[in-house]
Amino acid sequence: WIFARTGFFIPWMRFQFWLTGQQLNMPTDAVIYVQLSRDVAMQLITSVMLFFFFTLMICYRTMQNDRDCRCLEQCRREELAEHPVAPLMIGKFAESPEEFAALKKGWFEGVAHRSSSLTPRGARGE
Repeated sequence: WIFARTGFFIPWMRFQFWLTGQQLNMPTDAVIYVQLSRDVAMQLITSVMLFFFFTLMICYRTMQNDRDCRCLEQCRREELAEHPVAPLMIGKFAESPEEFAALKKGWFEGVAHRSSSLTPRGARGE
């Protein structure tokens, strides 16, 4: 808006044509530049809003998953009754504290097995 009011696009076009010798396929009217600048501004505003909306959704789901994992790990049955485990995150694998403990135990055993057989110390039998 400020560029259009101050007449910035007219000298810009003259400079551009002087620099390139009118070999570029660019607009030749200042009104077209004003329309393009508004279109680009609206697209940028929309994309930034969508970016922050999707970032907010990711943060919300992460906080919800963290709450569910904490409740399962600390056996908070009252809180689990109020807010059941979300089926999209940790709820795919465990819905009760017992299932979470079994999942965690299996994960730790798998890590211990993989780390003992793949490290040089495990290969030497230490």
